Amino acid sequence: MTSSPKILTKGVTNITSKLSGHMSIKKKIEQLEEKYGFSTPETASEANDPDQAQLPLWTDPYRAAPNEILRSALFSVRNPRSKREHYEDHPLALIGNGSITYTGLELRQDDQDTWLALLHLAREQPLGECIEFTPYQIKKLLGWSRSSIYTERLRKTLQRLQATTLTVRIDRIAKAGKPKGATISLVRKFDWQDDNGERLDRWRVWLEPEIRVLFGDIHYTLLEWKTRRRLQGSLSRWLHGFYASHKHPYPVKVETLRTASGARTRELKKFRQLLREALNELVKREFLESYEIDASDCVHVQRRFRPLTAAGDSR
Repeated sequence: MTSSPKILTKGVTNITSKLSGHMSIKKKIEQLEEKYGFSTPETASEANDPDQAQLPLWTDPYRAAPNEILRSALFSVRNPRSKREHYEDHPLALIGNGSITYTGLELRQDDQDTWLALLHLAREQPLGECIEFTPYQIKKLLGWSRSSIYTERLRKTLQRLQATTLTVRIDRIAKAGKPKGATISLVRKFDWQDDNGERLDRWRVWLEPEIRVLFGDIHYTLLEWKTRRRLQGSLSRWLHGFYASHKHPYPVKVETLRTASGARTRELKKFRQLLREALNELVKREFLESYEIDASDCVHVQRRFRPLTAAGDSR
């Protein structure tokens, strides 16, 4: 039986604190981190200290996101080509404790992919420092074409992420000294032109240091990027993130999934059909072993493998 990453990280932390000077032990720790795709977690105080605002480290096969983001309607499953609504202090559906309010243009799953790519680039330096990249570099990470059409798509996505305000109120953030919650923009600043209006060869993005508070010390999930990239549907990708954020997924009503995913399908019968198609895709891609929608309209899923998650409140 494979040990969960949460248990392994706890053991690694204990070993590190007692035997940090022993090179053979340190080498073993590095091997464990490489194998399971996570870094030794910081303490809660380090995670919430603005002066030490750096994301946890993870390896290239993974992307990471805070649990509450993956369990909410922030990045909805609506078609990215459909008209986007503008929200003002809009309460978003969230499965779990807490609340999220959002101001900005409606975001979709393709926006989340881009945000995940930015977090991936930012993880090796303090948050708040400039991230420089070429458009091609991000497009390659996302699996997009090199075409200028996709460069323009990337520019619009980054501008959309910049024009956002997100307030997250959950107990663990309040305990970290923010009783009113954490208020951030998904992208603090984005430069793609010089002072003369000419396109820069290397674009620049700055992320909010407060994003680190959303990750906490262990309240984030590692997503296998290869699996996510192979998923065709927006609902499939949202479900992939949602179920990856739980060690032991629990039954959830079909209607609850419709609301939390931001779906606009009016007829529950139609959404149930779309849900089955998305779950079938997750089975096909070997993320799920099986699923069942029971007589009470609850969805039960069986994971094929243990999620590589560092989520302290995963179930």
